[in-house]
Amino acid sequence: MPEGDRFERAFRAGWRSAYQYARDGKASDEETADKLVKSLAKNLRDAGGVPGRPEMTQTVADCVPATLLESYEALDRLVREHNGHRHAKIAADVAKSLIVQSLSGTAGLDGGISSQFAERVCEAIIDNGFFAKAGTRLVEEGRFSNLQEFREWQGKIEGMIEPSVAKIAEQLVQNPDAKGLRAPNRMSKKKTTGELLGENLLSS
Repeated sequence: MPEGDRFERAFRAGWRSAYQYARDGKASDEETADKLVKSLAKNLRDAGGVPGRPEMTQTVADCVPATLLESYEALDRLVREHNGHRHAKIAADVAKSLIVQSLSGTAGLDGGISSQFAERVCEAIIDNGFFAKAGTRLVEEGRFSNLQEFREWQGKIEGMIEPSVAKIAEQLVQNPDAKGLRAPNRMSKKKTTGELLGENLLSS
């Protein structure tokens, strides 16, 4: 199996197609952003949401310096209770980071903690599924000249998808198991049949 094919198989299905969009450079940034949002929604539905997220939210809200160790242990316990679920692990890492930031006064969650924590978790799922894996490879394949250029592009895409991710996070708060969760309206204009046929002819 060619190395490129083996690498692409490291991505789950939705993230793989987003990587192909970014690698080929034929899709607009809006189309790539739409693909990431759609993939996030599908991942959440397929995985049953983020197991343990409501309890983790409460752990973050209740933590004070004196209970830091107990809070970390509670988060680890929740991950174990959900059999090391991928999304539970990601959420626990986000929760620990937020606790440290909050206790150090560098950052935190200002009101609406459930929605904001869910949004941070959704962002982390996208990073784990796509950005963290794609960067170095896209540079190696010449799509970007260096990692700094990739990071700038990543920041642009993250800014574009932020409103949609926030809407998905709100759905997740309302339906923790993510049943019926849907991606918001796409940012890119849907191509007509004529445009798609024209692209196929040009690429043939």
